[in-house]
Amino acid sequence: MFAPADVRPDLERQFFVVGQDYREARKEETQPYRSWRPPTKGPNEKDLPAAFNRDAIELLRAARPREHLELVHRLDRDTSGVLVFARTRTGLTGVQRLIRDGEVSKQYLCLMSGALKRAKFDVNVPLRKAVLAGGERMVRVDDAGKPALTFFREIERYRDASLAEATLDTGRTHQIRVHAAHAGHPLSGAAKYGDREANKRFRAMGLKRMFLHAARFEFALGAPLGR
Repeated sequence: MFAPADVRPDLERQFFVVGQDYREARKEETQPYRSWRPPTKGPNEKDLPAAFNRDAIELLRAARPREHLELVHRLDRDTSGVLVFARTRTGLTGVQRLIRDGEVSKQYLCLMSGALKRAKFDVNVPLRKAVLAGGERMVRVDDAGKPALTFFREIERYRDASLAEATLDTGRTHQIRVHAAHAGHPLSGAAKYGDREANKRFRAMGLKRMFLHAARFEFALGAPLGR
């Protein structure tokens, strides 16, 4: 298994992990890795997702000029957490194949508005992407969309919110945010799919970002993918 808490020596030849800073992350989860905080503002915030991932790979390549590093997967704007980089072409294509085949487990931490009625529940509704008149991309629950399944598990409960773990069974665009909103508990700080009034209360308490954190990225390997 490959996760923030456990990296085997043979995998270290294949992959490099960056654990991006997360204010609520436990120290022992991020300590083994170099941390990099992505920019929260720029000349054009619409360009941040691409810049965010591009800057990460360029920073690592500059720090390790003798290594060939490729980004295995991406994170959306405002999402913090684990990024995995491949050190070999074989490792890159091997893990990307596992992702396509649904053999990679992705778990996120998220702060959901309100008190969850059940400690464990799933949201199993199809999602469909749409492009608005201004070019903005939105995702909606739609029977004509692609199948999407998310498992939620409450970790800790607060007065007006719940910290939960979200495990993806599928990997649709904006899946956790849309499924959380569909369940009646939109993510704290989510601009597109959040609760405006709830976000105002969170901002008044100093919580000014979207609380979605990629906590774990796991896959199982048999024979080594390459050297």
